[in-house]
Amino acid sequence: MKQAIFSIALMISATTAPAQQVLTDAQVEQGYGQAIQARMEYRPVDAEVILTVLSNARPNAQQILFDLGVSQAEQGKCGEASRTFGRGEDLAQTPSFARAVETAMADLCPRLAPWEFNAGLNIDYDTNANLGAGRKEIIINGLPFILTDETVAQSGYGYTASAGAAYNFSITPQSYIVPTFSASLGDREGSDFDRLTLQTGVSYRHRGDFVDWRVGPTLQWTIDHDGSSEKGRGIAASADWTIDQRSGVYFSGSFTKVSNDRAGEQDHDDTYLTARYVRAVGEKGMVARVGLSFSKLDHKNDLQDFSSKSAFAGLSGPLNNALGFDIEAATSVGDGEIIHPVFGVVRHDNVATLTGRISFAELDGWYGRPYVGLTQSWSQSSIDIKDYSRTAITFGITRQF
Repeated sequence: MKQAIFSIALMISATTAPAQQVLTDAQVEQGYGQAIQARMEYRPVDAEVILTVLSNARPNAQQILFDLGVSQAEQGKCGEASRTFGRGEDLAQTPSFARAVETAMADLCPRLAPWEFNAGLNIDYDTNANLGAGRKEIIINGLPFILTDETVAQSGYGYTASAGAAYNFSITPQSYIVPTFSASLGDREGSDFDRLTLQTGVSYRHRGDFVDWRVGPTLQWTIDHDGSSEKGRGIAASADWTIDQRSGVYFSGSFTKVSNDRAGEQDHDDTYLTARYVRAVGEKGMVARVGLSFSKLDHKNDLQDFSSKSAFAGLSGPLNNALGFDIEAATSVGDGEIIHPVFGVVRHDNVATLTGRISFAELDGWYGRPYVGLTQSWSQSSIDIKDYSRTAITFGITRQF
């Protein structure tokens, strides 16, 4: 009987388009049971065949992707397994899933397991690329000013591409030395803010039973269209706390002293802190998140200091077998000063943001999962030039593995 059911799974795989299998929930449950049985009987090839059919039918099913990755790793297909695990991590978002993946990779693919990779590409059309007022005339200190085309809000296309890699050198069963390197390149039509940022560092990592944390020094270098722009050195830390199988908390923070290569008065200290709680809700792969963040920009001249406190909440998951969604609402309050020849000018901002994104499971591949999104922001500020309403349409690909 098991062989007959397995043959049916093969027939479905052969006669249905690989991007979208048509299976009932009962067939998926039956097939999944057979795949687990095949794994228990040390038949990873059979398990992979069945789980591939199931993952095509349910591309947003995190547990199916995890077991598919394990069956691939058991055959020595470590590269494929890593990409499959990455798809599952993108969907699950919980520390417990990431910990299970790392354990499986360490057991089955010890040579690849120490590596961490991530990559992303975002392309967008922004109706307010310069984050400025959407009108030509503004009032500063009671006087009217006419904004030039370089300072007024500009619509335009742009992109941001990023990639990073890290390697975990084991020094004890739970401790590691982790060198890292990352690069981010941004370019925007008609903008003077195009730049390449390179960052490297080394951290000490401890992977405890419930908390996985790391801390270490960092170096960064920013290059724009005129050459070297800024250099920075600092310290960064992060911690992933696994509360239970369905929930966890992510903490991160950094402090960087940045020196401007062209204007010493632009030297500044950057501080950033964030905490994010995630929880799987229901049985359909939904993940809810809430969080807080704080940032502070402390300039050498004390007249451009700015700090911001933000709160956000979001929900992601499958809309159906072909589409995924992600929505987030955020609000932030900012306070600081801008340069004035004598007195400086107090600045207070209130910004609200609403973001929605749809991803396409049928187009998921080794390169990642394509998505398209819309972001709407509203800003009210005591500085007239920072009063705006902006819309950005984004599409791109992200992948971690």
